[in-house]
Amino acid sequence: MRIAFICHKLFDERANTALAYALDSLGHPCIVIGFGRKDKPELLSYADAVIEVGHARSDEIPKNCIHIAWVQEYYGNGRDPDYNGRALPQDRIYTFGDPRILGAPQFKHWIGSLCMGVDPELLNQPPVKPNLDFSIAGFIASPKFFKDPVTNPITAKLMDLIVAETRITPLSGSFDQAGEVARFKTILDGYFDPRSRASIDAVSAMNIHETARLQNRFALARLILSVSKNVEFWGLHWDLWPEFAAYAKPFTNDRKALLDLYQRSRINAQPRPRGHGSRRLRHGPWIAPCRSCRPDDRDIHTGGSLRGIQRRQLCRGSRVVAQAPL
Repeated sequence: MRIAFICHKLFDERANTALAYALDSLGHPCIVIGFGRKDKPELLSYADAVIEVGHARSDEIPKNCIHIAWVQEYYGNGRDPDYNGRALPQDRIYTFGDPRILGAPQFKHWIGSLCMGVDPELLNQPPVKPNLDFSIAGFIASPKFFKDPVTNPITAKLMDLIVAETRITPLSGSFDQAGEVARFKTILDGYFDPRSRASIDAVSAMNIHETARLQNRFALARLILSVSKNVEFWGLHWDLWPEFAAYAKPFTNDRKALLDLYQRSRINAQPRPRGHGSRRLRHGPWIAPCRSCRPDDRDIHTGGSLRGIQRRQLCRGSRVVAQAPL
């Protein structure tokens, strides 16, 4: 079977390339079609199956192809792709983990969970002696996310409501995106004109998700610093938070630099508000022999909680001991 991977952004290329190598090694010729490729129609005409991250079948996909939608995020805001409505009988839908953890519905063409591929060459790197206790590689929202002085009054009011009303217990792995969006729609009824609600509902769903992610990463970073100052936080906006600026490192797409970071880290933390493991530690350009601060290996399918883990357990890899529970 000839398989084409369609990429709409840089992360898609990272996620798809290693999986394409894995399928190719099993005898299925694969091609990764980068975003902006002008010869996409010609390339698609040779494919028996098309795998696409975060997109439903579109009209550019040949009707004789099997389209595989790979759902890795779901916001429940009414603007998610119409995976069920666009699918043809032969099509398939995979999620990254249990769809209930993603807050997604039970898709009628759903087959199961599709994990990231791993480039075997990255597992054969020479060992590197760890010199960091902890690291985080991933952005954190800017402090202006909540109070931007140029924000229009409607958005400012919406953000005030989100901050006040969103129910999240950081590091619990229990955040229910779909449930929060549905509950928030009833809250908005008392504040906004129904004629403007469609756009407000969409914005609120995205910002609820981002608020949960920010609170989760902020809480974990503070917890890490209560245990050790030998840490690095890589990505956008860490330098804008006074608490984290001294430990901030700039965003990078360099594969070798990220691999080096993971190998140098006794514990690499990957906070996720809904408990499933980060995609970064499950595909080729990011995988590294380090300890990932996740609940357990089941969390990609079932979610999980860090709340019951003692700080002694959390920091065992860095040989730093503290007595207090999380």
